[in-house]
Amino acid sequence: MKLTILVLAFPIFMLAQEKEKCKYGLDLGTSYTRIESSERVEFQLGFNVEHNGSIFRLAPIVQTYSSEAKNDPNNWKLTGVGVGYFRDIETKSPRLSLTFRIESTLQQYSNTWGGTFFDTQKQEYVGYRYESNELFSANTIGYGFTYNCSKKFYLRTLVAGGVYFSNVKGEREHTPVPTNVRVDFRGYDDFGFVWKSTLSIGYTF
Repeated sequence: MKLTILVLAFPIFMLAQEKEKCKYGLDLGTSYTRIESSERVEFQLGFNVEHNGSIFRLAPIVQTYSSEAKNDPNNWKLTGVGVGYFRDIETKSPRLSLTFRIESTLQQYSNTWGGTFFDTQKQEYVGYRYESNELFSANTIGYGFTYNCSKKFYLRTLVAGGVYFSNVKGEREHTPVPTNVRVDFRGYDDFGFVWKSTLSIGYTF
């Protein structure tokens, strides 16, 4: 996972060396992601490098809500990183631009949950706990609008769609466990389509 992040982020750090040709910025945003019946809300703090009209972005991703995390759906977790490419297209309005985005994300989700069941052999209640770890990667293309509040501040909203890949590993921390408890906590398959909407505010130095 670390090697993949370094490969994706390499072009951004290379551009950052050309100080006389680049502009820098920060943005703060939230996103809503839907994968079949599952929902996630995430928070990002992005570092942007603009070069010849192209904007390259690197951002850590913090999960703030997940419909899979039944025990604690609102537990905030740092899950991974996103790398994106943006291009703004000017309109007749000097403040409004059309925005095109390509984004790749690499994340790891983990959830734990437990309970008790009645062991018929021991004739007593036995506690159990499950842990699941998911490696999740998504590639999306999005379109939206950027509204320039001033020369420095802007608002950006986007709707994106794409494909994802997911792999889950689960461990049983205590045995025996009831057979009717799922280790795979996802509400979706290993591969499929993902939809995402984002809203952010940004500042250009």
